[in-house]
Amino acid sequence: MATRRYLMIRGVALVLLLMVGYIAWTRNFGEGVKGVPLLALLSAALSFALEWIDHSQSERAKKYLTHTMLSLPLLIVGYVVAIVLLSLNAPVIVLTSADQPLAVTLEPMDTAKPQADSATSSKEEPARFHTWSTPLGRPFRLKVRGYAAKIFDVAAPVGVNISTERDLVPQLVILIRPTLDGMIELRSGGSVHVFRKKDARESEIAHAQPNTASAVLLGAAPVTVPHDLIEDWRLELAGQNMSDTARAKVLRAWKTPTNTTLDSSVEELASHQSMRVELRNKTNEPVQCGAMELPESAGIIVDFPLEPCPPAGDATVPKQ
Repeated sequence: MATRRYLMIRGVALVLLLMVGYIAWTRNFGEGVKGVPLLALLSAALSFALEWIDHSQSERAKKYLTHTMLSLPLLIVGYVVAIVLLSLNAPVIVLTSADQPLAVTLEPMDTAKPQADSATSSKEEPARFHTWSTPLGRPFRLKVRGYAAKIFDVAAPVGVNISTERDLVPQLVILIRPTLDGMIELRSGGSVHVFRKKDARESEIAHAQPNTASAVLLGAAPVTVPHDLIEDWRLELAGQNMSDTARAKVLRAWKTPTNTTLDSSVEELASHQSMRVELRNKTNEPVQCGAMELPESAGIIVDFPLEPCPPAGDATVPKQ
């Protein structure tokens, strides 16, 4: 009776150890390896093996597994290994709901020559980093494309979950705002082209063809248009000669922009960069233009209105 009680206690200890191991595994690597649920696979394999051996061998196998896995030395070693690993390992998981994958880098801040780890975060698969830490925590610097860098402490064994939309501040986001005529061109197959001037050279960094009458939001992070900006647009439209219905349609199109991102090989938007935007019709002729230097700030939407392009031969670019 006493032997059975001891086996029951050790069985509970083994189950707890396996549960801790499974939780730690899923926390670090997800539900399985490359989409295959590891626990379900092992359980199915064990059940299949026990079904295919005869009764006497099955009892012998169960007895062997019981005395092996429930042995006190094995349980002690298992718990020591689990405590050590849990005390030194801390996962960092970066989640995003962006339509396109985002490049993510993580580097420790408490070393003289930190080595950055890189990964990619997407809707289907978050970025996972396995960091060495302690229960007291270590400082790390996280950088996600399109967002300002963030420094935070990572403590073992819990680690940190980061949501780009909830925990990070977007870098500069440009809202390209055509007039009614420009949005009609976009609906008819026109396109928006964004250029950046650097070292006296201009290069195209993004383009979009929304095929709908809307503004265009350029940036990695989809953000909500602030209310005060919408009120400024409302006042702007009030001074224009158009019907109330047309004003409402234009305002609604500006409030619900089409999202687009920078080309993957392009550096991120930053303050004091010189930007130029062209809205072209379906025959690739520029019909609306705009230019400005990006302001000194982060986490804001830069309102970028467009105007009719100057006549051919006039090199002047409209300044906002």
